[in-house]
Amino acid sequence: MAQEIGDTMSQKYAQLLAQFEQDVETAIEDAYRQESYVDEDGEPSESAMKAAAFERSMDHFVVKSKPERSKKALTNGELYSLVFPNGPGAQEAAPTLDPVAERVLKKLSSTVWGLTQTSRSGFLQKQLEIEESTLVVCRCRVYRNADPSQAVYATDNESLIMEDAVDKEIQSLVRRASSLRRDLSMIIERHPKLQNQVADQLGIELGRIDRELSLGAVTTESQRQLASSDQK
Repeated sequence: MAQEIGDTMSQKYAQLLAQFEQDVETAIEDAYRQESYVDEDGEPSESAMKAAAFERSMDHFVVKSKPERSKKALTNGELYSLVFPNGPGAQEAAPTLDPVAERVLKKLSSTVWGLTQTSRSGFLQKQLEIEESTLVVCRCRVYRNADPSQAVYATDNESLIMEDAVDKEIQSLVRRASSLRRDLSMIIERHPKLQNQVADQLGIELGRIDRELSLGAVTTESQRQLASSDQK
């Protein structure tokens, strides 16, 4: 009897969860349609949303100097409100949301923030490369009402690029190298006979890393296209 009750409750919970997820997906599609992010058939369109995100970002987050950075850099919530101005919580300082709207807000803001990845493959970064812009997408920490938040901006100020892009990437590489050193030391401590093999393999890989990090062969897309046209 207890097993039957447990099975029934599990089934009801699964049904409720499935309905909740369906309600969330429907609300997300409605949010896209409300902003006219649709394709020719009127279906929600990621490409339309991304195009709007790029355009609206460029209208707000281009920074020319360090004092501008704290004012123009966009937090996750600020960028979400630009891309989905009619979305759940977008126009409210302290929104009271039902569970579905709260989940929609979380998923949409995560989707929008994902466009700001600062790697070369990040959407905003890639769009700037396509346009052959000198701007670079960077992330920084800003304060909004005394609360620290991650924020994103674009700049061609070389000091800011060094501070928020180059230096951060290099420090990240150093941290990964330090972590690798500790892991390899642990292995050698447990298997001392592997020390020479590990050192040899590490030497080979360091040579590859050195070649990968060489900047002598860097060319822009426009330079590659020009070289290609000269060969024709």
